[in-house]
Amino acid sequence: MPSRQLIALFPGQGSYLPSALASLAASNPDIERIIADVDAAAQKVLGRSVSQSLLDPGGPGIDTLLETDPELLQLAIYAIDVAAYAAARSQGLTADILLGHSFGEIPALVSAGAWTIAQGAEIVCHRTRVLAEHADPGAAMFALGLDRSAAEHLLALVDGRSVVSVENHARQTVVTVPDDALPAVSALTAALRVSHVRLNSPYAFHSPFVAAAEAAFAERVAGSHPSSPLRTPVYSPIEQRYYNEDEDLARVLTTHLTRPVRFDSAVRWLSDNGASVFVECGALGNLSGMVAKILADRAHETVILLRRDAASGAGIADAVAGLVRAPQARAVSVAALREAFAPDCASDLFAAFWKDQGPRVSSLVGSAYAEWARSKPAAVAPQPEDNGRPGLAVVATSPGSPGGEPTTPGMPARAEVLARVVRIYAEALEYPPEVLVEHTDLESELGVDSVKQAELLARVGEVFDLPPRPDGFRATDFGTLGRVTDLVLANLPDAPSPTPAAESMAPADSRAVVGLNREEVLARVVRIYADALEYPPEVLVEHTDLESELGVDSVKQAELLARVGEVFDLPPRPDGFRATDFGTLGRVTDLVLGVAA
Repeated sequence: MPSRQLIALFPGQGSYLPSALASLAASNPDIERIIADVDAAAQKVLGRSVSQSLLDPGGPGIDTLLETDPELLQLAIYAIDVAAYAAARSQGLTADILLGHSFGEIPALVSAGAWTIAQGAEIVCHRTRVLAEHADPGAAMFALGLDRSAAEHLLALVDGRSVVSVENHARQTVVTVPDDALPAVSALTAALRVSHVRLNSPYAFHSPFVAAAEAAFAERVAGSHPSSPLRTPVYSPIEQRYYNEDEDLARVLTTHLTRPVRFDSAVRWLSDNGASVFVECGALGNLSGMVAKILADRAHETVILLRRDAASGAGIADAVAGLVRAPQARAVSVAALREAFAPDCASDLFAAFWKDQGPRVSSLVGSAYAEWARSKPAAVAPQPEDNGRPGLAVVATSPGSPGGEPTTPGMPARAEVLARVVRIYAEALEYPPEVLVEHTDLESELGVDSVKQAELLARVGEVFDLPPRPDGFRATDFGTLGRVTDLVLANLPDAPSPTPAAESMAPADSRAVVGLNREEVLARVVRIYADALEYPPEVLVEHTDLESELGVDSVKQAELLARVGEVFDLPPRPDGFRATDFGTLGRVTDLVLGVAA
């Protein structure tokens, strides 16, 4: 069994980013050929061209496409998935197993060689066409904040036709409910304080409500889409097994319309059998977030190839390069630890020990270091002024002082600054924040090279509004998060005196909002709430009612608004401000933009 299996993830519904294909095509000529193949299939089955729409960086958002052109949306998601994987392979990515979520099983099978890109796009077109013609519109899909077993028990109390459609993770199950049972389900979830979000889905996937479409789909593809042998194994969360080379894959896909997705079980099974690295070949990172929740108690890595802020070939190249560097860096690090602490231990035995106990040992060492270092304050060397503004004060080479108290009244505590630094690095490096401790060596343990360290320090400087860097400044001198934190603390000005509360919280001159349009602000607000409430971003739309639909009480709403205020650098809230007056994400967005609701 490989010790470090890499799983390529292919997302399905909701994983759409309008600019993704345009950015990829600009940096990789192969992407244009992929889109041309998709276009040919669309012409053949749908009788129209889609390439111009797919390559439009200013194209419509997902909500608009769901309403006006679901066929184009499905083709776009399919094209993004196969294009991202193709671009990653061209940069040297080698996946051991491919795993698709729901609709994502089609691009996963295509990427494994079952069909050509054009053939896969034809299957997508047939699928969307039969759904439009035959799916029963009398049902809706809901994401419940429950595990599968609890969701099944809740549905049994309400209606015999409601079913579990998707098992995402222990805190989210997607169910399908007939329209006449919606009031009862909504009332019961609200009474039980269970979060429930109605998905903006065009059809009731993975339920009996699309059974007529399944039969029509089978008729369209029967015998006309024979598959080739798979180059890479594909594991199905619906089948709960690997696909066999001798089966009729097109026929199997038609049955998936009505059968449930068990993503949680699939990821756990793969993890039990050696999977440790999960690379998302699609937009937005929804599956990576699910994997992080499913494997929260296990060592693993997640990598998002197409982030909102880096949906390009360059972003994919960086991600793949990081995957190549990371195992080498860890191997050196573990070997050095074995040499220092257990030289008589066999290397494979020590590697197994470190995989199992490494996080706990790191935490213990970090706590011991923090206690020791509190009594050893950092020395700060003054630097010359630059253009009338003091230059960045560089912390001397002593380890730093991880104390919890501010060094100056009104300044943030070190723990607060460290937490913000960790969040910045975790987001950029796509690691869970809890695995980044202050003594983590960015280069030897995480494989972060000097260029990336300089980029991350620049981002820290922007967040904390630090002075310019002096001549001779080297980012690699601040190779741990603790050192970065000490650098920030050494350069923070004294906190200003409190100012009277503004009449409104509208940040008219906030640097965090300048240049952003409403859609961009809404997307950032959605990510904040999705991370805190543990929902994939696509299920949170601007009219989602935080209390009645998600069960978010007034205390939690106030906490989330405070987080929004930090991200967008909003002024203090005025007296009488009530978080519950901003009970939807659209209202929160308008608050940030300073638009009267």
